[in-house]
Amino acid sequence: SLDDFVETFIKSEMKEVTYKSYVNNLNGFKKALDIKGKMKFSDIDNSTMSRFHRVGNKKIEQGKWTKKTATSYAQTIRTICEFAFDEDAIPEKISFKNKHKKFNQSFKRGGENYAPRGKDIYKLIQNVDNIKHWQSIAFWLLCFSMRGLYQSDIVKLSDDLLLDKNLKSLENKFIDNNAYLD
Repeated sequence: SLDDFVETFIKSEMKEVTYKSYVNNLNGFKKALDIKGKMKFSDIDNSTMSRFHRVGNKKIEQGKWTKKTATSYAQTIRTICEFAFDEDAIPEKISFKNKHKKFNQSFKRGGENYAPRGKDIYKLIQNVDNIKHWQSIAFWLLCFSMRGLYQSDIVKLSDDLLLDKNLKSLENKFIDNNAYLD
């Protein structure tokens, strides 16, 4: 059974956190399909995955699951089956159709996407009462204006990376060893 394979192979070969993830995802998969007890490899076929796909899309639509949850459950089942075949725990490789890999995205969850207006930012700046508050607003503005960069990339910015349009260094733009850009 998939449960026994996870308890033996996955538990002994993978990290503890990976093992727990596999157990949780397997249990979530079984619960979604209302499977009690151990799940056999012979129970896994395209019919089962199709049923899970329908159930997963319905739960996403209801807002009970995210697309990532459904994808994670299905991917874990596929991975367990691949490991079982590679370790000769099952005689035949179980093939899965690609159409069962993708789930619908529901945009109902979370309501409308809120984006602050300029007035909101000015209001925040006017109500700053300590340096930490100011730093958090400044960092948010920096991240917003540099969308696409990771925060770790922003931390790595240096004078070597900051050049103006004429490829001149910004050395004269520093005040107290901090860069100020116009």
